[in-house]
Order: sequence, then C-alpha cells, then structure tokens
Amino acid sequence: MGEKAYFVCVPTSAGTGSEVTPFAVITDEQTGVKYPLADYALMPNMAIVDADMQMMAPPGLTSASGIDAVSHALEAYASMMATDYTDGLAIRALQVIFKYLPQCYDAAVAKKANPVAREKMANAATMAGMAFANAFLGVMHSMAHKLGAFHHIPHGIANALMMEQVLRFNADPTTRTRSSATSRSPTRSASRASPRASSSTTSSRPSANCRRASASSRRSATTCRTRRTSSTASTRWWSRPSTTSAPARTRAIR
Repeated sequence: MGEKAYFVCVPTSAGTGSEVTPFAVITDEQTGVKYPLADYALMPNMAIVDADMQMMAPPGLTSASGIDAVSHALEAYASMMATDYTDGLAIRALQVIFKYLPQCYDAAVAKKANPVAREKMANAATMAGMAFANAFLGVMHSMAHKLGAFHHIPHGIANALMMEQVLRFNADPTTRTRSSATSRSPTRSASRASPRASSSTTSSRPSANCRRASASSRRSATTCRTRRTSSTASTRWWSRPSTTSAPARTRAIR
C-alpha cells in the first residue's frame, strides 16, 4: 500500500472529541448494533477546531453533545489510567463546560450566535477528548452505547442517564472492595457463571469487569455484566445512599 493520506478532522459539534482521539463507532443501521473501534491508526494528523462550524447548532444538539463532553472529562478523571496531564485537561474542560454550556444553550434557544461561548465549548470538548484519548473511558460509556443503540437516543443523553448511577458506584468504596473480593474468589466466580447459584449479597452490582472498563477499551470490546440475585426484596445499588468516605480518585473539582 502507498503512503497514508494526511488525516484532518474538523468537528461540527462540541462534544465527541473525535478530532483528537483514536476511537470510532460504526452503527449497523439494520440491527442497531454499535461497533466501537480503537486503534491509534485512527488518530487524526490534524484537528481544526473552528467554532463557526458549531455557531448555530440547535438546542438539542448543543445540550446532548455538551453532556457528552462532560462525561468524557468525568470518566477520564476517574480512570485508573489517569495522570497529571489528563487530570489537568479533564478538570479545565469541566470548568469551561459548566460556565459556557448554559450560555450556548440559551443562545441556541434564542437562535442567536454567541461566538465566545461557542469557542469556549469547542475548546473544552477537544480538551476532554485529549484527556480520554490517553486515560480512556469507563462503564458509563460502555452502558450508554448499549442504551443508545437499543432505544435510539442521542449518545449524550444516554450518558446523562447513566451519569449519576456511575458516579455513585465509583464513589462507593464498599462496592470496590466487594468487587475485588469477588474477582479473587473462585467460589464466587463460579456462582456468577450460574444463574441458579445462590449469592450472599442482596444487591445487584456490576461485576469487577466494569471497574476495569477504561483499560478494556484498548481492545474495544468492554463487557459489563450485572450479577443478579434471586431475592425479590433486592435494593438497587444506585438508590442506596453511600455512608462511607470516597476513595482517593474521587476528588473535588474546583
């Protein structure tokens, strides 16, 4: 084969960050299945971030893509592969989004241009993309892809629906300890494989595979399974408030 063409990307929405990431998603229009691709050969050679391409985006696109950028920054920040470099990008992206996304939405509703807010959001989305391109994503995106494909809703909205539950899960050290113990126990591993096996817990929690979703995205085949129990009085983990302190990776963003 000949020399690879120079790959230039121009984002038309402030959200995906695809112009600076090695990821792509292909959707089968007949089945609705989404196939994520992850390879550094997909990394663009150049990104042209021009807010003029996003100036008159409608309210729905503005909000959905903006929340997608929020989810990128949050998951990059909470990732087990996060570094000081990705943390800086993720935190600054969140600060900018929180300030300027409402202004972009108001301008979209009024059908007016807001060049300053649109430019800030364009930069923030790209910064969030740079953060998760290096730190990778987690279970929020893994579940959002399935949710969006099944119910045919925008990806940003699917992330928004998963966001609170995943934040609660990541902030609960009890879940992390119990998931780690489960992954090390051959007895519990065997019980997870059998739907009829009894379980000593009464809650439905994602397995330990979910905690490593960001690392698994290198293989673009993250699998998050939910361990179900036979108890009908089960309390869902996302509806139970956490009474313990947050782990080291859960930090305040100022």
